[in-house]
Amino acid sequence: MGSCNSSLEDDAAAKAASKSIDAHLKQEENEIKRTAKLLLLGAGETGKSTVLKQMRLIYNIPFNEIELSMYRTGMVLNLVTCAKTLAQSMEKLQIPYGFHKPEESVDEGDEVSASPGLSHDATLKRVSKSFAKQEVVEVVGSVTAKVPSRPQDPYAQYARELYLAQKEGNHQSCCSFNAAKYIQECDISFCFGGGNTVPEELVNAIKIFWEDSGVQYCFSRSSEYQLMDSCAYVMSDPVRICSAEYKPTEEDILRVRIMTVKINEVKFSAQGTTFQVVDVGGQRSERKKWIPYFEDARAIIYMVALNSYDQTCFEDSATNRITESLTLFSTITHHPILKDTSIILFLNKIDLFKVKLLEVPVAAYFPDYTAANDVESASKYFDGRFRHENTHSNRAIFTHLTWATDKEQISNIIGSVLVSLTKAVLEDLGMM
Repeated sequence: MGSCNSSLEDDAAAKAASKSIDAHLKQEENEIKRTAKLLLLGAGETGKSTVLKQMRLIYNIPFNEIELSMYRTGMVLNLVTCAKTLAQSMEKLQIPYGFHKPEESVDEGDEVSASPGLSHDATLKRVSKSFAKQEVVEVVGSVTAKVPSRPQDPYAQYARELYLAQKEGNHQSCCSFNAAKYIQECDISFCFGGGNTVPEELVNAIKIFWEDSGVQYCFSRSSEYQLMDSCAYVMSDPVRICSAEYKPTEEDILRVRIMTVKINEVKFSAQGTTFQVVDVGGQRSERKKWIPYFEDARAIIYMVALNSYDQTCFEDSATNRITESLTLFSTITHHPILKDTSIILFLNKIDLFKVKLLEVPVAAYFPDYTAANDVESASKYFDGRFRHENTHSNRAIFTHLTWATDKEQISNIIGSVLVSLTKAVLEDLGMM
């Protein structure tokens, strides 16, 4: 009898355990169904990591000490890299320190006024006629790349002649020139050491260098070389960033540029749904990592940097960045795994786009563009170009003009996106 009772008890225990496992598996299945996986995709430098960081700030996912230390190092490295890039570009573009456009006022005693004189009117008349609009050869690093239809700055040749005249006359020695020389010769290994102690001489050199009018003119021509979007932000605040007590602010965390070379994921709950957001590197070398994450994606947030319409890719310095984004978008929309996946198009960096439109015509880089050179018309044009790549009529595409570093603006847009995705999840579960 005892043996029989023991067997019955074992059977009951096994059934109970099996029932518990089934219930647990069912719970996991429901949780998976209630989880919406979002992929952040796009070419490099479009703002994917910034959006992911915004989500962490919005949904209170704190940054740990290791991450904050990484951002501190990143800010210092961004600062030094921008300063070095500008100094190198001053030489490559042949811009003299202290350079002013002729219509700008030049204070008496300014370094340019002391250089060998050239006739402003005669030079500009010739320069404007020859250089107003043509094919220009850009030199970026060791790569020479032709960029069709670049509208040449009418003062570029004028600046070049002043630069060569100064060089020939040995008039290059000035505070800004000496600061640039120090910046270029400075070893950046301190950026990676413990404590990241920045030499005071470098901080002072960066301040003098950034205040130079010629450097500011060089910065205005940044589409002719590779320069990160946060340049003005970091170059304007070297003392704070290089302080021994420096701790990155929320704004710094959003602005710092660290190339994504791994898969970054965050999970959070909103509107009763769990969201899993996956950020993958946008550079060409990182895209082979994307495909395993396509499975079960509820939606794609595809990032485009609208302000990059006159810029070339980091990888080859020849391909237009928006053209690259369009090619990549076409590849994604035609991938069989993603044929039913909704796409949320973030036309990003609208703040920088608006400023650039005041100076740089879209038609110079996209000849089929014939509308007004304003935000509404140009953003509508680019939205249409991306939508044209979508050949699946049953796929929904939702477009938002975004400013990823503006917490309030991006918070409202992300909130709207998550509400829509929550409704879709509940519909799939038969709860709506």
